Formats: sequence, structure tokens, C-alpha cells
Amino acid sequence: MDLGGGPDGQHQQLIRDQLKSRVKKICEGFRATLYPCPDQSTDRREMAVGVMQRLEDLMAVLVRPTTIATESLWRQLRTSRVACPSTRDGEVGSTIAPVLNVMVTKEAPPTFFRTNKFTQGFQEMINSYGIATYQEANPAFWTVTTFPFLFAVMFGDAGHATIGLCVGLWIAEDRQRNVKIFFAGRYIITLMAMFSIYTGLIYNDFFSKSVNVFGSSWKPTSKEEDLLSLESDMINPAKGATREAPTPSAWTRFGKSPKTKSYSSTASK
Repeated sequence: MDLGGGPDGQHQQLIRDQLKSRVKKICEGFRATLYPCPDQSTDRREMAVGVMQRLEDLMAVLVRPTTIATESLWRQLRTSRVACPSTRDGEVGSTIAPVLNVMVTKEAPPTFFRTNKFTQGFQEMINSYGIATYQEANPAFWTVTTFPFLFAVMFGDAGHATIGLCVGLWIAEDRQRNVKIFFAGRYIITLMAMFSIYTGLIYNDFFSKSVNVFGSSWKPTSKEEDLLSLESDMINPAKGATREAPTPSAWTRFGKSPKTKSYSSTASK
């Protein structure tokens, strides 16, 4: 194609080079075999004619004379070319022992990650974003912990998480296979609920309400009517609030102090 020397020709040439680079990257990503192709259309036609001629010669020499012999000799034999994990060679076969031949190839082996019923759901979730290539680290190993924890940091409600834990344990039973839409992620739901109970206790959040379970070390010195008249306030240990005796038992034993949440909720009403 004659693109000319003007601005339009240069622009078309630039687009052509960019498309060529993108197509090449896609082919390399799928491990496709690339062959050189001439730029001129006449050269491409000659190459195509030559390839077709060579294919016809191969068909005439190799395939046609051996068709009858192949059908008679290999009628009771099945051959296949597959990739099999080396640790499971002994599991391949039937009542008749198969004949396995290791083939030497330059192709990269397919990715194989060993999973069980607990990690399968996490592995499927990772595979939906992308599959690691051969000998790369499997991110599902860390996702088993990081995904439920990050969900719990966002959710953080111990009350609702308890309900989710009961549902997850109920689905996790093998007899609940009829709930197919949730069965694959039964352990994901269970772990998310367990982590959410933990963060909910830290946030002191039960069904979006604060519960005074462990007590608080804060005692405001201001009057209650003064506190309720404020639109917003902070409990400052130096002003307007005092601590109990400076012993370890005087501090909030676990999670967020219920006082801070109760005053902020009351002031916003």
C-alpha cells in the first residue's frame, strides 16, 4: 500500500505499526507460532500458492497411500497427546495398562495447581482474573487469608457476621449440594463471617449498635445535658474527661470503647 509522504500517510503508517505490535503481543500471550509475512501483496500471494502446493505434495506422498494400512492397523488403538502432572502418572489408565511416552516439546506446560474442597473456591476466584503461567507463584495461597480479612475490615458487624457464619456452616455440609449457587463458595462465606465477627468485636458493632460488653475507662466530667446539646464532641483525657486508676484493668480490655461511639451517635441525632 502506498501511504504517501503527507501527514495522512504518516498517520496511517503509525496506526498500522501500533496494530501490528498489539497483534504480535496477543499472539505471544497465547503462545501462537508466528511466521514472517511479506509486505507486498504479490509476494504474499506467491507465498500462499507455494504453501498450498507443498501441502498437496505432502498429502499425496504421506497420507493417501497409507490410509488403508492405518485404518487396519490402528483400528483398536487410541492415541492422544495430553499434559499430565508428573505426580499422577500412576493414576492414569484403565483395566489395561496404558503405554505412556514422554514427548520432548518446546511448548510451555499448562498451569496445574493442586486444590482441595477448601481451596477450590479461592482458586476459581483467582482464575476468573487470570491464570498464572507455568512455575509462577499461586496467589490463591495468600487469598485464603487476605480476601476474607479485607472483606471483614470493610464489613465489621459482629451481629450480621454471626448470621453469615451460621449460613456458611449450613451450606458447608455435603448434604446441601442442592444450593449449587452458594456451594462452591461455602468456605469463602464461612471465613468472611469469622473474620467479620473478629473485626465487629474490635469496632464494637453489633447490628450497627454499640454494646457495652467490656466496659470503658472513660468517665466524662461534664454534665449529661451539656454533652447532649453538642452536635459533635471528642472525649479528651486532658479536658472534660478523666480516667480511672491508671492500672491495666482501667483501660478498654478489647476493641473500641463503647463511650466514644455512644456519644458520637447521640450527638448526631
